[in-house]
Amino acid sequence: MSVALFDANQPPLDTNRRFVRFIKLRPDFYVEFFFSIGDPALGVDLILPQRGYEEFCAINKVTFMTEEQAAVLDFDNAKWRFGSPGIKE
Repeated sequence: MSVALFDANQPPLDTNRRFVRFIKLRPDFYVEFFFSIGDPALGVDLILPQRGYEEFCAINKVTFMTEEQAAVLDFDNAKWRFGSPGIKE
């Protein structure tokens, strides 16, 4: 895949860049999401009430990952998780 997670011209770790990957909205109206600072591949899974999630994203001025970016991230994670780092495709 050739979709970039972020602009290659950006510094390697810009702590002003915040990324969110929406995972799902649960039946109890809590949002599951992945949040990272600086590097979209390194972050934490979080859960917040829907309104809290919306406020969190606004306060942090997040960049939402596209489905294509998420797929690239999943593919890269799978390479490491399943013992094949360095795979190009």
